[in-house]
Amino acid sequence: MSNSNLLFAIDLGNRQIKTSDGENTMVIPTSLVRKADFQGYGDSKLKDFELYTINGESAYIGTDVKKFSTARSGLQTSTERYSNNQIFKFLAIASVAKYAKSHPASRKGNLRINLMAGLPSEDFRNNENVDNVRKIFKGAHEVIYSHDGVDEVIKFTIDNVNFVPQPYGSFLSSALKGIDVIESVGSEEDFARYDDYMDSKVAILDIGGGDLQIVYVEFGNFLVNQSVQLKMGSIELFNRIRNELNMNFNIRGDINIIESLVRKGIEDNTHRFIYPVNRRKEIDITEIVVKAIEEWSQSIIEEFQLAFRNTEALDFILVTGGGANLIDKDIVNTTFNKDYERTVFVENSELANVEGYIKRLQMLENEE
Repeated sequence: MSNSNLLFAIDLGNRQIKTSDGENTMVIPTSLVRKADFQGYGDSKLKDFELYTINGESAYIGTDVKKFSTARSGLQTSTERYSNNQIFKFLAIASVAKYAKSHPASRKGNLRINLMAGLPSEDFRNNENVDNVRKIFKGAHEVIYSHDGVDEVIKFTIDNVNFVPQPYGSFLSSALKGIDVIESVGSEEDFARYDDYMDSKVAILDIGGGDLQIVYVEFGNFLVNQSVQLKMGSIELFNRIRNELNMNFNIRGDINIIESLVRKGIEDNTHRFIYPVNRRKEIDITEIVVKAIEEWSQSIIEEFQLAFRNTEALDFILVTGGGANLIDKDIVNTTFNKDYERTVFVENSELANVEGYIKRLQMLENEE
């Protein structure tokens, strides 16, 4: 690796793409609105709705794309996503360009990047998927960013593409918390925590948008062949709620709205969930949401217990991913903390993986 290259990490999630350079992080929905489908006229107050053009294809990305009925998702089965899904490919490169445009070197065409990409555990051990992702990223890229009637050309070259299984990022983020990997600086407490994690048997429950990943890290080593990947991510919870909404109120709920109201009700600690049918009509679906969370949480615990027949041998159980904030923590703690506390709800769990990737990339850089 070249020491002059920018170190950049990207987490290719089913519902969100997360990026980080170690100091700045971004979250982008795995959805876009094609320019051809956006036939609006007039002004809007959209805050994050940016137009990019890649290989002649123009589309908007950003958090506000989820507001539009014309939004298209990059969510598909893994192999198709990495080889044939043009939406996913566009989002992958546009996500790097969204960050790269803040660097003057990208306008001169000499911005060079070393990339660490996180893949779901099953995809990570599939050589075809790894090769397809490498092909998407590696090499020179030219992207047009359009804003305020001006087209700005962003150029960057990705020299190296490294890979890490997604949940391992949360392990590294937790183990290396407070430690500056580049300078090898941290408090005694931070280094003691690192040693503790590296000397333990750790299970990770990574609850993503589309997938649930259950993996095992033994003394710092990610045991790839012992990982389990299931279609039980937070999207299943939102679909359960939508089905109940349809059955009880004859309303076909919007998944993005359901996700937003569920997260809001949990984050503000009210645990009250109101579905906005439109700006004038609302429905209290608290009972539906509470029941759905309980049932979904219990099903995740059951899958975890199937994956680890001897849970007593585990020193830590890390709960991470965007869904870690949605699962019923009481159910998790009651199940696994009968004799002593060993469950850890990873801080900033939505970004913990990508923050771990950049630390892994920094570690590799130090080895050069």
